[in-house]
Amino acid sequence: MQSFFCYADEVSISALENIDEKVILLGSDFGYGNFGDIAQMMNSISFHQEMGRYRCIIVMTVDAMGDSGFPEFVRQAYKADGVLFVSPAPLDLADSGVGLQPVRTIRNVGAMHLYGGGFLNDKWGDFVLGVTEHLLQVLQPSVYVASGEQVTTPFEKRVVDHIRTYRPSLFGVRDELSRKWLTEAGYEPSFSFDDATEALHTLTANLPLRRGPGLFVHLNVSGYTANAPDRTGIPRELQTLQSRLGPGAPLTLLQAYSDRRLEVFDSRESIKELERAFPFNDYRTLELAQLAYQSWPALSEPVVGEIAYSCSYHVALWLQLAGIPCWLRGSNLFYQQKRAALQVDQDFDSFIREPKLVDHSTNLERRGAWLEKLRSVMKDAPSFQRSFDLPLPEVPQSSHWRFKGNRMRQWQEQAQWSHQHIATLTSRVAELDTFGQSEHRRADELNAELQNTQQTMQEERERFEQALQTEKVRVDELSAEAERSRGQIFALTAKVTDLGSKVRTERQHLDEARDEVSRYYAQTRTLTSTLEAEQRRVTALTQQVASIEELTQRANRAQALSDQITHSRTWRWTKPLRFGARVLRGDWSAAWNGLRRLGRHS
Repeated sequence: MQSFFCYADEVSISALENIDEKVILLGSDFGYGNFGDIAQMMNSISFHQEMGRYRCIIVMTVDAMGDSGFPEFVRQAYKADGVLFVSPAPLDLADSGVGLQPVRTIRNVGAMHLYGGGFLNDKWGDFVLGVTEHLLQVLQPSVYVASGEQVTTPFEKRVVDHIRTYRPSLFGVRDELSRKWLTEAGYEPSFSFDDATEALHTLTANLPLRRGPGLFVHLNVSGYTANAPDRTGIPRELQTLQSRLGPGAPLTLLQAYSDRRLEVFDSRESIKELERAFPFNDYRTLELAQLAYQSWPALSEPVVGEIAYSCSYHVALWLQLAGIPCWLRGSNLFYQQKRAALQVDQDFDSFIREPKLVDHSTNLERRGAWLEKLRSVMKDAPSFQRSFDLPLPEVPQSSHWRFKGNRMRQWQEQAQWSHQHIATLTSRVAELDTFGQSEHRRADELNAELQNTQQTMQEERERFEQALQTEKVRVDELSAEAERSRGQIFALTAKVTDLGSKVRTERQHLDEARDEVSRYYAQTRTLTSTLEAEQRRVTALTQQVASIEELTQRANRAQALSDQITHSRTWRWTKPLRFGARVLRGDWSAAWNGLRRLGRHS
């Protein structure tokens, strides 16, 4: 992990050392004066100030300072409690007049907030994550969150490694491509939309800005935009915009940067670069960075435009949220991802023919839900009393500090150092020449030894080549054997494949036979059950038949006995007596039946 050295002015050192809970805010704005970065930082500061729990300490780089009053200016402009300046190397600031000194103690950092921007890429990502990781390890806050991030491939793997190591409680991205790439790399982030959103609404209300006849233009041909000012690009598009601008309609030029660095080519610098290819000669300029530093002061004269043309993501987002259709230029993957985030899917000519106003209502709803989640995490974070002492940097004698943009002095000092270095090298060459003469004799001795060594090596080489030739013959034989084996393997493979096919066929037939046997077995069980039931029924019927036969035999015996009795002489003689007995009992039916039987047997 890279180490950084921390510096601050007296007011900030007092804020760092007091016992109040603090939140460290770092992200896209390291002090270089870009409108969108300023808006994101100020909006994040406002969020924590509205919560009222933490004192706000913002992080900037010493390389962003352009004058000695810069530390006090940014502390007051951002309304921060303190500014922590970082440097990858120790610095000698004694004669700079900037009023910074090394930070020795930092107390009670409860939270760290990596707010948004488009810096998580190969160009700026390692620096920002390096500073973040250094401060996380040194200060050990109880909660760490990230919001509004744009991650550009292939940097997502580095970001996921950072997340897995430092485990933020929340990690929010501002666009769907960032979410997609992080998810595919193994981590699913939240969606927070852009961290400048609320500040941009405030800017729209304070200008005031409204839609009407007119045109907004923002330019940037800095190297990282890939917007080369060739004739088929920006000059052609500006000519088209000029032809669309009606007579008397105002042109508002938007300057996003307030930065003296020579490598920055924002609107004013781009006009100089374009020379006569810039077709406008009457326009109003809005210094957006200065408006941001002044907390969006209200303007007396409204700002009016029908459409907008921008080379800046945040300028385009601001105008879209304000109801102005804006076309964002995208000449590389970095800006094409920004275009996708802002739903700019028209090419330039299509936009000019029919400008489309993007609807961000869904993004704003998701932004509101994210802020509630963030507020809850920050509110519920535990409180700790922690104090950390930072080691004082050891400053090399050759370390000099120069304000941003003082390139001529730096070049002069570099030239002076180069002359001194050349003189030192010349002296060293003379010493080496003297040393070379004494070493010449040693070189002759080494040369003779080298010749002997070369002769030995030649003999060894010949032996090696002979052995190599023998091995080549062996290799050829093995290759032929391998080729024959390969043919056998192919033949065996074909047989195995054929056998495998037959086995699969037989296995299929076996499975079908098994299914048929299972069906027969089920039918046999059913028939067996039926047979057993029928056998039980036959047994019962057999028993019934035997009982009936026995009863029949008994009846036959009784009938035979009855017939024997009725045909006996005694029975005939006693018939009158039985008739009389029935008559006496009053059983006339029985008496009558007896007479009839008497008549039959007489």
